[in-house]
Amino acid sequence: MVRQGVARGVGTERMRVLLTVATLPLLAGYAAVAALLAVVAALATQASFSPGQILLAAAPGWLGAHQVPLTLSGKPLAMLPMALTVLLGVLIARSAAGAVERLDGRRTHRALVIVSTMACAHAVAGVGIAIASYGARLSADPLESFFIPGLVAAAAATLGLVRPCGLIAALRPYLVPVATAGLRAGLLGLVGLLAAGSAVFAIASVLSAPQAQSLFTAGAPGFGSGLGMLLLCLAYVPNAALAAVGFVVGPGFSFGDLQLSPYSYSTADVPAVPLLAALPDEPADWWRALVILPLGVGVLVGLRLRKSSPSPLQRLRSVFVAGAVVGFGIVVLGALASGRIGTSGGLMLDLGAVSLASFCWVAIPAAVVAYFAGERPRKRAEPKSQHDEDTADEETDEPEADSHDAEAEAEDEKPETEDEEPAERSATDQEPEQESEPPKSGEPQPEEDEQAESEPTADDPDEDAQPERL
Repeated sequence: MVRQGVARGVGTERMRVLLTVATLPLLAGYAAVAALLAVVAALATQASFSPGQILLAAAPGWLGAHQVPLTLSGKPLAMLPMALTVLLGVLIARSAAGAVERLDGRRTHRALVIVSTMACAHAVAGVGIAIASYGARLSADPLESFFIPGLVAAAAATLGLVRPCGLIAALRPYLVPVATAGLRAGLLGLVGLLAAGSAVFAIASVLSAPQAQSLFTAGAPGFGSGLGMLLLCLAYVPNAALAAVGFVVGPGFSFGDLQLSPYSYSTADVPAVPLLAALPDEPADWWRALVILPLGVGVLVGLRLRKSSPSPLQRLRSVFVAGAVVGFGIVVLGALASGRIGTSGGLMLDLGAVSLASFCWVAIPAAVVAYFAGERPRKRAEPKSQHDEDTADEETDEPEADSHDAEAEAEDEKPETEDEEPAERSATDQEPEQESEPPKSGEPQPEEDEQAESEPTADDPDEDAQPERL
């Protein structure tokens, strides 16, 4: 009974934690969107404040904050502010990280449970709002409302659980060192391109500050309207930074009928929004010099990978992985930042061209730097071939032959007296042999000789066979 009670208590606590993780980000996100709309409506001079309308408009606004394309009076509203998406993503990530310690089990299992719970909750909420607002002035597609919020929540929750659950350490055994180094360098390159685009947009905004101020005065008179316009511009700053990235890497972007790149320019009328004051009025030749920014990012990635492996080929593979990460990241972020507003307005990016250009600007300089500036394996001593060994043997044989010839010549040059000495010695050696005669038959043999003859040896088979004859 005690064990059952403890198990029920643990199960109840687990359900409570998961329910909190599922509902808290939803309610907090909806409250944030509703509060923003309420502040803008209350401070605007020509807007009517109605709590009921604010609460109803906050539901499609919550979908828009999760990058779900909306329809306003039958016209598409697909270019949505990315700043709200970033804020909601941070809220989801913090909620997921706070729920890790309150659950039991392995960290990877807890991460899977939390991510799936939050993704399912956002998907169900999104499709519910889309069905409830179907046919209204501001509506969304139910299928897109189901998948997009779920994917956004899953990505944000995963990022929030990377450190608390040790997801990188859990995935490291399944990744080769080449892929790990490439992923880290690719994230560095992606951040570098975003920083380059943000810097270009910031400089353009500073230079066009007087024009932006005049647009504020003309389009949003009064404190409330000006504050609403300022919040709108701030919400679209990440979108403008992504457009600047497309401009820096080469393919450029288009806003309505206006097309802008370092190599082409076509003017057109744009809405009187202070954020768009950064768009130039005429082309300039120095725009081409901006290619140094993505080139510098590629060099930075190459310097990061030049010590990743002693093998140049392995470093080139890491560079390819880094370029793929950059290209994929640009595609995802560009898809979130771009979209139509009305029939012909909105920010449009050629995602294929921008992604390919980003890959090339990062991969090519990084490959050159990583290949030539990195370490190189030491050359091992090559084994000698058979021909070299035969040549060495012949060289060693030649001195030996020369030495034999020299010895033969020295022997020939010896004096004749040396040749006579062996002859005399042989004559003197023969004299004792002649003097030593065999003993007579009558004389007795020494005892030692008799003992030696009496002992048979193994080498004489005749002597061994004598006892058998007897």
